Amino acid sequence: MQFAKQSLSIAAACVIAVGAGHFVQNKDMYLGTTRATAAPLQPVVAVTDTFVNTIQPLSATTDDAPTSLVRLGEMPSLPTISMDLTARVNSDHDRLTLPASANPAINEYGLPCEAKLTLTPETGGLVAVSLIASCLIDSPVTLQHDKLVFSARTDHIGRLDVTIPAMDGEATVTAVLDTGDTLSAMTSVPDATDYDRIALQWVGDQAMGLHAFEFGAAFGDTGHVWAENPRSASAHSGGFLTRLGTGIGPAAQFAEVYSFPKAQEHLNGVVRMSVEVAVTERTCGAQASAEILQPGANGNSQATDIVLDLPGCDAVGEFLVLKNIVRDLKLAAN
Repeated sequence: MQFAKQSLSIAAACVIAVGAGHFVQNKDMYLGTTRATAAPLQPVVAVTDTFVNTIQPLSATTDDAPTSLVRLGEMPSLPTISMDLTARVNSDHDRLTLPASANPAINEYGLPCEAKLTLTPETGGLVAVSLIASCLIDSPVTLQHDKLVFSARTDHIGRLDVTIPAMDGEATVTAVLDTGDTLSAMTSVPDATDYDRIALQWVGDQAMGLHAFEFGAAFGDTGHVWAENPRSASAHSGGFLTRLGTGIGPAAQFAEVYSFPKAQEHLNGVVRMSVEVAVTERTCGAQASAEILQPGANGNSQATDIVLDLPGCDAVGEFLVLKNIVRDLKLAAN
């Protein structure tokens, strides 16, 4: 143990001695003094592939700066913009935008024009209609299914989505575009025959509506199905109303379809049907016309025309209720 301590002391002493000797030989460098015999420091030149820069001592004056450097005050000034930036952008846009008529196969978003109609069956005997007409933006479309006809309109990207009640198990839908072109598609709707459907359709600004009073319901009751209480195909009991058609003016076509599930016909009772016509400032004193679509004796949809003279404008705000033009649904339990 004593030998180990002594060896360690000798080794440490040797290290200290070597370090001290190095310091004595180089103390002038560490302390910042210069021997008389020391060679003066030379400037260092750095050479690269692209530039040659002389690295000057820190004490170099501004006059000694390399001539390749550009003083801030000598920087060339940027050219001033003589035209307002917004005006230049708009000018370029007008100059670069391809006119729609230059290539009718491309719409304003640069997408190829296409027109496609697809049908998808849904529960409740319904059909989801999807129309894509990428070059017909906010454009009127007439949709026809069986004897049912109504107006629709594409949106800001030329798309139209609407759900209609299938009047037949093999549903065919035709779309007449504003260009006069016609698209048709067909799909099977297996549960379409599970419903009795009654439709009212009309043209123009006539304020009409289809009403169903289920099992003795009075106006405003839960069993009163109309535009203000349409219900849906997912309702657990009773029928539902679908309103179709968009647009205004004398050429716009509208329809309302009441659907009642045959699976509930085991119930005893009657669904009383009626048509209501409002007298408005646009229709007073005029003639109103509409069409009723309802199941015939053979089960197929039959059409019945309605034509009536509305009272004068002193009756604005009143309603005409037509109760005998639509057959009631009489249900009897087996």
